[in-house]
Amino acid sequence: MLDERQSVNFCTLTPFHCEQFTGAEIESVFIDPMHEAYAEGKEPGAKDILTAMSHTVPLAQLMDRQIAALRHWAKGRAREAASRANATPPRHTRRMAEANSSKSSLPS
Repeated sequence: MLDERQSVNFCTLTPFHCEQFTGAEIESVFIDPMHEAYAEGKEPGAKDILTAMSHTVPLAQLMDRQIAALRHWAKGRAREAASRANATPPRHTRRMAEANSSKSSLPS
């Protein structure tokens, strides 16, 4: 158990306990214990936050089947939000770059 007076670095602790949490879920893990502790007239501690983490079920876990189905449906139908380091740019981007380079090589 963590001592209430013990200083804890939550930046290193949090990823191990809430890797699937959304930003809102992580926020609530800190805000809910704060409200509860202040209502009891005390400062929130590491124990309160760890308890909140253990009682929070991430949305990614609750809706894992729906998320998997949506990802399956979107594959090939939608562009990925995250860029890949080695991905080739879309064709229209290459055409625009080629057009811009040919314009710059024209005499004025």
